[in-house]
Amino acid sequence: MSRRKKIFAPPLHVRTNYPKGDGLTYNQYVGENIAGYHLANGWRKDSVNGGFNKEIYTNPYVEGISFDKKNTNQLNAYKYVDGQKYTGRVEDTFTVRFTPDKIKGYLNGKPYYESVEIKVIFRGDCVAGLMQGRGILAAEISGFGMYNNLKLAECNFENGEIVGTVKNYDLNAVETAIINGKIHNKSSTRDYFEFIKMLNLTEIEYEKGSMKWLQRTTYQGNDNTGKVISKRKNH
Repeated sequence: MSRRKKIFAPPLHVRTNYPKGDGLTYNQYVGENIAGYHLANGWRKDSVNGGFNKEIYTNPYVEGISFDKKNTNQLNAYKYVDGQKYTGRVEDTFTVRFTPDKIKGYLNGKPYYESVEIKVIFRGDCVAGLMQGRGILAAEISGFGMYNNLKLAECNFENGEIVGTVKNYDLNAVETAIINGKIHNKSSTRDYFEFIKMLNLTEIEYEKGSMKWLQRTTYQGNDNTGKVISKRKNH
């Protein structure tokens, strides 16, 4: 009667030992029965090689269809491709949740709203893993012929941090429908540039080196006088 030879796997922490000195950055992982490491890809919390829970699984600068520094819980982030800090143009497409300001129905006498998914595009430039310069968040839109992209938000980056003033455009200010992740124009205008003017604009000024916002101002869309709907300061 033959006896099976027992194979002893190394302890979990040993299995997370990644290659050293090859110029690449690795993320480590460990669970109840699995352990290992892999090359850093996508967004990362810092540039220190190795370490657990370093990955950021969603875009660290986007909250819904807006740039919102105070909600991202990450002052800056590093973008990696195949274990190296990325330098080049960033054009990332992903899906976010958006809640139209329209009553979907009533439950126990109270109105409720329904969230939808929108496919957005995050654009900007990255140098040595850190976003620099102007950043744009856009989405596809139909109903305007050759003009098929709508800017939802814009900001400025400095060493991976959102700095200065963020501009967010409010889709709830116009009549739209979201179908298969794409915005469809349901407003009265068929003029793309007139449609853009109809969007309410919220400007948020942030403190550099902090997630604290200093001032938040919302302007009325389709108003050439720059009418202010609301203005708040964060004391």
